[in-house]
Amino acid sequence: TWRSLLAVHHQLEVSWYELKARGIDIADFSPDPAANREIIKVVNLTSAQTAILDNLLGTDRISVQWISASQVPVPLATTWGR
Repeated sequence: TWRSLLAVHHQLEVSWYELKARGIDIADFSPDPAANREIIKVVNLTSAQTAILDNLLGTDRISVQWISASQVPVPLATTWGR
């Protein structure tokens, strides 16, 4: 449900600094209502980091994806006025 997706999204938000301190470089995350999962893109994701996210958020509620540093999305606001 949308409520459960938002709960996962919120949990990521409140855990952001803890995850960053553990070396998990989350580049992007967003709810995917069609898949009923939170999509989480992590720079140079390792299996240990995947396990941490799975334990924190639940394997059935997230989809964790590996991306390279060059694939990190550029925030829209950084391109304004160019």
